[in-house]
Amino acid sequence: MTLTFDDGSILLCENKLDAMETIGNEHTDFAPQLERYLNLPVNGVMYIRSSWKSPSQHVLTHPKYIKPYDKPHFLWRDFYPMLVEDPNPLVKELKLGFEKMGFMPPNPIIGDLSREAPRKQRENFSLFWLETSAAAINLGWNVNVGDVVERYFTTLTPSSLIKSTSIQLSPNVFSFA
Repeated sequence: MTLTFDDGSILLCENKLDAMETIGNEHTDFAPQLERYLNLPVNGVMYIRSSWKSPSQHVLTHPKYIKPYDKPHFLWRDFYPMLVEDPNPLVKELKLGFEKMGFMPPNPIIGDLSREAPRKQRENFSLFWLETSAAAINLGWNVNVGDVVERYFTTLTPSSLIKSTSIQLSPNVFSFA
């Protein structure tokens, strides 16, 4: 998406759900999408996704790259608060779409997470896993969902800090070894 402002500034917004960045081809330079966009005659480039997938260090440090001060890119749920109070019928429909897709910040009230708890309540908790899952993926771990509130982390190459190749995390099970 290209946004052109009254002052002539141009902002490119790369919008993804869960797809990876597209790699260039023989007609471009085989660079990933965001790196190619940063080389265009624009004032800025934003990256919006439904989950965390950090772009390259080159992108993160580029002066044209626009991101939140504490995160590698925007999430769709970051924009939900702007839709909440807007009375415009089109914005109301967009808000419903965000809700249907789950692009909302998690409710800070967690409550019961047992299997008997309402699924919606448990799905809300699963939104809190986004940052942990993204960090694990960036460190080379595979992340899978167990029960709605559980996560399974696996790797083929344990580190000096974590000797295990498999970790299960559940807010419902507490054990100490």
